[in-house]
Amino acid sequence: MRSLAAIALCCLAGLLTGCGSNAVRPAQGGHARATPVYPAPTNNPSQDGPPSAAEIPANVADIPDAVPLLEPKSNSGNPDSYEVYGDHYVILKDARGYKERGYASWYGKKFQGKRTSSGEPYDMFKMTAAHKTLPIPCYARVTNIDNGRSVVVRINDRGPFHEGRIIDLSYTAAVKLGSLGKGSIPVEVEAIDPSMPTPTTQYAAAPRPAPPAPPPPPQQVAVVVPPRPPVTVAPAPPPTIPAPTVATTAPMTAAAPAPPRLSMANTLSTTSAGPPVVALPPQATAPGSRYLQAGLFNDPINAVTMREQLNGLGIANVQLKNDVRNGNAVSRVLIGPFVDDELLAVVRKRLSDLQMPAVPVIE
Repeated sequence: MRSLAAIALCCLAGLLTGCGSNAVRPAQGGHARATPVYPAPTNNPSQDGPPSAAEIPANVADIPDAVPLLEPKSNSGNPDSYEVYGDHYVILKDARGYKERGYASWYGKKFQGKRTSSGEPYDMFKMTAAHKTLPIPCYARVTNIDNGRSVVVRINDRGPFHEGRIIDLSYTAAVKLGSLGKGSIPVEVEAIDPSMPTPTTQYAAAPRPAPPAPPPPPQQVAVVVPPRPPVTVAPAPPPTIPAPTVATTAPMTAAAPAPPRLSMANTLSTTSAGPPVVALPPQATAPGSRYLQAGLFNDPINAVTMREQLNGLGIANVQLKNDVRNGNAVSRVLIGPFVDDELLAVVRKRLSDLQMPAVPVIE
């Protein structure tokens, strides 16, 4: 996933290499059209960049906007809150009413196919974007304040973690807004409520009514009203009140007890069908404590997502630790501390069975 350093280097590389150059390439059907062609990506794997000229679809500027749909929140990427490098972010419960101005950046080939915060692979040729606090997924209209261009994107990732930047666009969304080669652009982001039809949708669903026909000319008609006979009203019979009935209640059946969950603080059995639970008593963490490292990520939101997955499996005592490796900021997911080697081995075996390998470390 994206690291903060990679995004910053991407923007700097875009400014230095002149990513804003345009060229004309033939479109399908033999007609020439002005389609932006951008420099080939850098060979430096630590930097992001656009796709190569051969990878760019001929109709990239005509790729349609995202179509807002009513979707449930994804199982990952929606914690109540999270923290990245000392900044605390609270996820909005509802996207309706959100509107903000700031700067937009974009991310491209380096992250193609990588996992987004929603769990979906990133596709730079789709109309998607990353946002720090909007629920995932949701839809938003992004308008380039400089040129008035506007697109609709689907939010399925977290970021960008830069001051002043409020949204990170896919490569295609950046092309359609005219932001490539500029590092970042001023934008307005407004959330879209899929349950409310747009004016275009309303017009298509309700055709314009035909003008009303002129009323017919008035006619004079002589009407003879005969006298009405007197009306006698019979008294209404007294209301009948049904006898009360006694509802019979079927005997209550006791609910079946929930299957037991494995508590590794009290037993080392691995035969339980439930997920493992690491419920270690509170204790001071001294240097040299033993942990299991379940993950190491460049993007801290991926570490938050893994912690959610582990908690959902019933694994407690999950900690996030920020570190620096080879000059790059990383986020580590640690389980523990463990009081004995046997317990550590049991938890490691259970994680391996769940296709989540972990390595022992000493902190």
